Amino acid sequence: MEKRTYTVEEVMGMLHCSKSTLMNYKYRGVLVPIKGVKPMVYSAKNVQAFIDGGEEFTPWEFENLKRENERLKEENRRLKAKFFKVQNVITVEAGDLLEQLAY
Repeated sequence: MEKRTYTVEEVMGMLHCSKSTLMNYKYRGVLVPIKGVKPMVYSAKNVQAFIDGGEEFTPWEFENLKRENERLKEENRRLKAKFFKVQNVITVEAGDLLEQLAY
């Protein structure tokens, strides 16, 4: 059975680093432990992605990007709706102005 999590000590051994380096990674968001789990453990997937280093983003960063993308999609949808309302008002006003000029 494949291991799904690693302890701090296991990750330190795998990365050949100190606990302070691991904590630095945590605070910078480079390699983040699983939230709400005590004692602190790391997802095997995240650790492997960090070791491989070929990924453009860590899994944690990728999840943050997905959330940000969804937030921006919703903002974009709201702004488009506002834009179309403004566009409709301008179109109506321009039509009224053209009618007045025609008289």
